[in-house]
Amino acid sequence: MHRSNPAVLAKGAQCFTYIAQALEAETLQGNMAQRIVAAARKLVQTAGLDANQLLNTLPPDTQATVRAFFG
Repeated sequence: MHRSNPAVLAKGAQCFTYIAQALEAETLQGNMAQRIVAAARKLVQTAGLDANQLLNTLPPDTQATVRAFFG
């Protein structure tokens, strides 16, 4: 059984932003990027965050890159 880390959930928006920035910087690629995106989706859902609202705080280029990964 998977248990979520309360510290990660409390900083979910910040974690999402860091993931988005890493995707934009192309430091996450290929299979690793897909695994991190899947984890980020789960984090957003578990923490009750609005991914679109989080994306809107990022620069347009970053938004476009992240949306491509999240589909």
